[in-house]
Amino acid sequence: MSTGAQAKGGFTHVAVLYGSDEEFLDAVVPFLAEGLAEGQPTLLGVEPRLEGLVREALGDDADEVMTLRRAQQYERPLDALRRNRDLFAAHAAAGAPTVRVVGDVPHPGVGVPWDGWVRYEAAINHFCAELPVMVLCPYAENAPDSVLADVQSTHGWLALPGQEYRPNPHYIEPATFLSERADCEVAPLERRRPDLWLENPALAHARHVVGVLAANTSLDERSVSDLVVGVSEAVTNAKVHGKPPVLLRAWVDHNRMAVAVSDCGSGPRNPFAGLLPDEGSRSQGGLGLWLANQLCDRVTLAVTEEGFTAYLVIGEPPPVEVGGSPAGSR
Repeated sequence: MSTGAQAKGGFTHVAVLYGSDEEFLDAVVPFLAEGLAEGQPTLLGVEPRLEGLVREALGDDADEVMTLRRAQQYERPLDALRRNRDLFAAHAAAGAPTVRVVGDVPHPGVGVPWDGWVRYEAAINHFCAELPVMVLCPYAENAPDSVLADVQSTHGWLALPGQEYRPNPHYIEPATFLSERADCEVAPLERRRPDLWLENPALAHARHVVGVLAANTSLDERSVSDLVVGVSEAVTNAKVHGKPPVLLRAWVDHNRMAVAVSDCGSGPRNPFAGLLPDEGSRSQGGLGLWLANQLCDRVTLAVTEEGFTAYLVIGEPPPVEVGGSPAGSR
């Protein structure tokens, strides 16, 4: 597939690995220039140094490229998912046959937690599936191996030298990817004895004890407050939409806290529940899960033979260190 082609079904999600500024520009500049030549909306959302290089290479045409402000567009993963989906849909509704986007997603190689962003990379394939959008995602080759493995799993297309793209044989459908990742994230928690265990807690009591336990960590006041509200939403969902008994467990480290709220029901039917505010119905607790996702650093939904569990995490482990310079800096 050349840069002028597009995958059947609308959304084309391309990963490109680069080892130098020159390789970055070789992939990005022709992609944007072709969009500009065809009169397509062309958007750029990369870190400032790389944006400057791209605009310099494009010359006078750079004025036609719209900037995605990273401080706003890529501050929180689910905010970015909602904003980008709405932005792409608006261009499509205005009659754009194709929208071209270049965006470098934050990751541990640049000191940013990856949990939320890998969900973004997977979920955008679902939420934008019918939109006429081509997204080119540049990743530096010295990004952590775990990030590069996830890139392989969440992008349907891979960039080749010479502005050619090929289908990615390692791509995993979003629902499957998110479900498998949830299983991997939950396992370490379940192996450790919880610091808190409550069965059928009253809502006020659940909020109180989680707040007291979180106060013993180094988490700031806002993070503790966000976790308490997120837990409140999860407990309410379990009581209203699940099946008793409702079980609340919590695990605490000095700079991190995880809470699991379980019931014996089957959980939301929609595997993407809670990722966007209009996904799922109020009757299935979709809005509560969406609010929890906005407040917590990570929300993982897990369905087992025993029932449904929502895991909520505030605080993150130390960022992954990368040998040499940070990923993306050359």
